[in-house]
Amino acid sequence: MASKGDRIKTIEIAEKYAQEGKLREAIAEYQKLLVGDVQDINIRSIIGDLYLRLDEKDLAQEEFQQLAAYYEEKGMYPQAIAVYKKINKLRPEDLELAIKLADAYGMYGFFSEAKAMYLRVAEDLEKKGSMKEVIVLYEKIVKLDKEDVEMGLTLTELYENEGLVDQAVEELNTIAEFNLQKERLKEAEKTLIRAQRLKGSHLRTITNLIDLFKKKNKKKEVYSLLNDILKKDQENLKFLSLLGATYLEDHNFDKAKEIFSKILSLREMDVEARIKLGRIYILEGDLDAAFKLYEPLVDSLIKKDKGEKAISLLGLILSSKEVHLPSLEKIAFIYKSNNLRKELETVYKVILDEYHEKGLKEKSLSILEELVELCPEEDELAKEYKLIRKELGLLEEEEEEEERIEEKKAEPSESLEEDREIIRLKLAKVDLYLEQGLIRNARRILEDLKSKYVDEPEIDEKIAILDQIRTRVQEEEIPHLIEEVEAKEAKIEKEIVETEEEEEEKVGVKEEEEIPQEIEEVETKEGELEKEEIETREEEKEEVTAADVIAETDVIPESGLREIGKEYYDLTELLEDEVEIIGTIVHNQLKGDTETYEKELSDIVSEFKKEVEEKVEKEDYETHYNLGIAFMEQGLLVEAIEAFKLASKNKKRTVDCYSVISYCYRKKKDFQEGIKWIEKGLELIDKNSTQFFALKYELASLYEEIEERERALTLYNEIKEWNAGYRDVNKKIESLGGFPSE
Repeated sequence: MASKGDRIKTIEIAEKYAQEGKLREAIAEYQKLLVGDVQDINIRSIIGDLYLRLDEKDLAQEEFQQLAAYYEEKGMYPQAIAVYKKINKLRPEDLELAIKLADAYGMYGFFSEAKAMYLRVAEDLEKKGSMKEVIVLYEKIVKLDKEDVEMGLTLTELYENEGLVDQAVEELNTIAEFNLQKERLKEAEKTLIRAQRLKGSHLRTITNLIDLFKKKNKKKEVYSLLNDILKKDQENLKFLSLLGATYLEDHNFDKAKEIFSKILSLREMDVEARIKLGRIYILEGDLDAAFKLYEPLVDSLIKKDKGEKAISLLGLILSSKEVHLPSLEKIAFIYKSNNLRKELETVYKVILDEYHEKGLKEKSLSILEELVELCPEEDELAKEYKLIRKELGLLEEEEEEEERIEEKKAEPSESLEEDREIIRLKLAKVDLYLEQGLIRNARRILEDLKSKYVDEPEIDEKIAILDQIRTRVQEEEIPHLIEEVEAKEAKIEKEIVETEEEEEEKVGVKEEEEIPQEIEEVETKEGELEKEEIETREEEKEEVTAADVIAETDVIPESGLREIGKEYYDLTELLEDEVEIIGTIVHNQLKGDTETYEKELSDIVSEFKKEVEEKVEKEDYETHYNLGIAFMEQGLLVEAIEAFKLASKNKKRTVDCYSVISYCYRKKKDFQEGIKWIEKGLELIDKNSTQFFALKYELASLYEEIEERERALTLYNEIKEWNAGYRDVNKKIESLGGFPSE
């Protein structure tokens, strides 16, 4: 490898030859520097330009292609695009190269440029009769812009002409689905009838026809269509499933059950049929039948370590108004198997409440035993556990002795009257809750009283009453009922507090106020919700906005195809030539000693800016856009940014300009400014478009560079969900510690 001094000397000699017009000698000197160093890439670009001056296009193209290949290998795609543009101007007849350039445009979101290039190449290929290659290009065009129905129909005709019926039917369905989404029902129907003629019982076509008929409220046509197909093929599971789903939508549960039962008789473990039949049972209130259907699926999911999906399935049963214990018990099993203690505690408490209501003391005891271990700090659980053991005659002698000692300590003496007053007031509160149908609130108060006053018959009487009734209060009525009792409750609460304070004053000890358990729970819950709301706001502040997207984009957009017949001045081309001259000063910086050149460059750029201001109108957005590209290709980023800001006022170019401005800031290492311009651009893009996700990819890449790995991973996963085969998104996810494929 040559030393720095030798390199500088070689560059000086080469430049001298170039200035003297001895271009071959200059090339020979520059070629001495092609030894693999990163700077050699710039040298190869200079050599290519020198070959062009010699009008040796083949040699120039060879240099440029090596340059483009290097950029692609290093992931420097914008630079590769710029080089391909150069070669395309040099060899416009090279169709393979034109396709490469169009592919690059499409990959980085410049769809209009890509589309125009594909169409130009397709026209040339069609003249040669290369229809398979033409079809490939039209497939690329349709993939770029799924809303271009005309292109889709053209592709369909190409498929039909080549005898590709399946592909034609699929494309017609894609067009029909787009029209259905846009409520263009006539166009959708016309397309689907055409698809049906090509291939009668195509599942996607029938499914879309059903969707169309439903939108037009033609249910008879839906049933007629499906029954006609099933007459020919009675055991077609796909169409049976569609028929069953249609009956289910119409709430014809008997017919739907008949169809889904038939499917299960043909294929016992048909997941969709089991789930839908189960939903019918849930709607009819037969939760046990639904559980019986779902249990094999749940067990299968558990074996595959997919507990969350199993819980979601059981959640369908729990969405019913009635509580279903077997489902709760199965969920508890899943939580316990996965050692999810907090979740297990929650579901155990729900189960315990149900066991209490059903009087299942033995089962309550087993749950309490585990809850005591899960929540050692909750004394009430331990007390309840002992109480039930005592009621079931399971206390050992030592435990009974401890119980007697505790009871003796708890025996009232001077405070007996005060205790009775507290009991009276709390029982009044229980009556208030019972009056309003708030059974569980009443039960909590009684359980609290029972733990403190074990032998009070009044408490036992109330509990006995409670066991005989069940709440009929609907969930949505509870806030209204609570409002009704609030005033009465406040009065009772005040009396309780006053009574307790009087008792404390007599004893001489001022203890902390006792807050009833139910109010304590409400306040805790409110606190948690408030905390969650604050945390959510904080997360939303940090959340990636739709405009974060192109921060890392290295895209250099095509200046666009000019309209045929429109006149253009040569001014842009002349100015671009001047920019290239300025660029030669940049190349001189390879020498290492840059002071002279920086001063020279500064003066030239300053003069050039004045010239641009004089010659180019601010409203001439196309010229400013082309100048921006020229500036950027020469590394003059500040000037490029100024040009693109002016060009962005052209609405057709706004997003392109914003993305390239962001790219320039990124090259300047001003990432935050780059993000800002991407945000502005993304606000103008359809969030369901291909371009949106192309920009999202660049945003993820930017976050990756600035070490915000979580944000990058989130964005890559969103892109993967949209299109798992997009670029190298799986590799990106894997490199960030995610899971590239399931």
